[in-house]
Amino acid sequence: NKDDLEGEIGLFKVMNSPKFVNVSEIDKLNDSDKVALVSFKNEVRIYPYYYTNYYEVVNDVFDENHIAISYCPITESAICFNRNINGKIYDVIASGYLYKDNMVASNKNHDFYWSQMLLKVIGGVNQEKTIDYYNLIETTWKTAKTFYPSAKVFYHNNIISAKRKKKQSTNSMLMYGVLNKKVEEEIEIFSYDLFNSETKIINKIINNRNVIVVGNKKKSIITSYYTKESLNFNILNEDNFPNILTDNEGNIWNIFGYAISGPRKGEQLKSPRGYIAQEWAWKDFYKNL
Repeated sequence: NKDDLEGEIGLFKVMNSPKFVNVSEIDKLNDSDKVALVSFKNEVRIYPYYYTNYYEVVNDVFDENHIAISYCPITESAICFNRNINGKIYDVIASGYLYKDNMVASNKNHDFYWSQMLLKVIGGVNQEKTIDYYNLIETTWKTAKTFYPSAKVFYHNNIISAKRKKKQSTNSMLMYGVLNKKVEEEIEIFSYDLFNSETKIINKIINNRNVIVVGNKKKSIITSYYTKESLNFNILNEDNFPNILTDNEGNIWNIFGYAISGPRKGEQLKSPRGYIAQEWAWKDFYKNL
């Protein structure tokens, strides 16, 4: 209900013409700074939160996919949305409103509002419509620049200002959550402590399908993929990173779920709806954890 929103309109600008530079041109990021990675086919783009925080939503066109990268600095959640809704492409903006301390996005005319963490419209036209989602991988600037030195990095010259402050919580931590629709909506949550310095697989049944959750605490990465019935996956030696999986057919799969060699070369594993957020935010949005 829009009456539950808090905040005001007009705090954020539309970013629909992003500029990208080379990794070597970035000099203001610390190794531990968090970034979002998005990949289509063989191209990788890096969206540092240091730069996305000014807008909170970045509209981009990537391999003919109209995407919106959103980052909420309060819940520390980043999501890649499809901004093509019912055949119409929207310029998305941070509305200035919050719902449960999480950013609420809108189109630039404020015809509708969607909850970032719920991944659905909560007010205006398209009410209750679920927003399509692309897999986004969160990691550190150190991991991104080390393994993707030729990637393009989102950049701007605006004065960096934290338009929203982080919610202080001494007992909370970042957790990876995956939506599991059973009788009621559940969130399967995974901490970085489940993984170690080498990449590890956790097998789960989510949405009545076999899912592999893949993580590496040292590289600050957790992501997940639906498996294929005929394939049995194993972790590759760490020296092969960012290629992480092999299977009984001899395919090699990278961290974005693309087969980079083998009989399925070019295929991509589908992902459940999952992303990183603060533990307290998961508890605010979902009762069944």
